[in-house]
Amino acid sequence: MSALISLFSCALIFMAVCFGVFQVKRWGKYWPVAYVLVAIALVLPLNNWLLIEFVRGFFSDLSITTMFLVVCYLFNVVRPNKFKVQISFKVAVLLLGLFMFPMTLGATQFDPFALGYSYNQAYPYLVATCSIFGLLFWFLGQTQLALVLALALIANGLKLYESENLWSYIIDPIAVIICTSSFIINGLKKLFNLQKSVESKNV
Repeated sequence: MSALISLFSCALIFMAVCFGVFQVKRWGKYWPVAYVLVAIALVLPLNNWLLIEFVRGFFSDLSITTMFLVVCYLFNVVRPNKFKVQISFKVAVLLLGLFMFPMTLGATQFDPFALGYSYNQAYPYLVATCSIFGLLFWFLGQTQLALVLALALIANGLKLYESENLWSYIIDPIAVIICTSSFIINGLKKLFNLQKSVESKNV
């Protein structure tokens, strides 16, 4: 079961990468062709392995956060700008990434990643904290954050991934990269539009 879910998540991110590279948003009504082509590519045999298995070996298991971001992107390819990821969601991912990964990589003697294992004494407190934050986000109207936290807790409880660490379900480096790239791209677009408006006024 965990292998199937992992393969499915990797298929989604591979599809998202292909759609971004080939600018499928500009295909108009021909966007279903892209889905078919990527689906065929994923099951192509390479040295007795399927391409999707190579993708899984590269990306490993994806967090619920990454899957949410990828699904949002793919949905917007079909229905442009119909579903936007909340800015607060992206900010939360970046802040959590800045908190988690430097310390996990040895920046300090404290490793927060170890708290995510069920045998750790602090694990129940981590689950309780995530649950409280999920409820808080819900009441504050941050439904995307609340939804992702809830799904991560449920997936971890059901052991849907090979990893037994709760953090693996909540966040991974790919989610941080996606959110960072989104802020950079949006910032460059605003800068470009500002420069364009200034040039038009000077004409």
